[in-house]
Amino acid sequence: GQPMLSLFARGCAPPSRDSTIAFRTDADGFLSFLDALAGNELRSKTGGLVAASDVEDHDLSWSIYFADPYGNALELTTYEYDAVRRRLN
Repeated sequence: GQPMLSLFARGCAPPSRDSTIAFRTDADGFLSFLDALAGNELRSKTGGLVAASDVEDHDLSWSIYFADPYGNALELTTYEYDAVRRRLN
């Protein structure tokens, strides 16, 4: 229930799954983000446009992954699983 930051030491390497910066939100924030995707040209790490259909179901949480203009991996996630499931299904 409180903000957290985890930092892990690693050698200099290109961004990878291990260097994703994740932001946790509630179901309403997550769903609002998905609704706003169509008007914001967010890109994936591979350069493709990110759409609401790119949401990943982790059976405990929902996440969507995208990259900033410098290629840094970002994730928005929520653990309010059932509230999001009802809206997406």
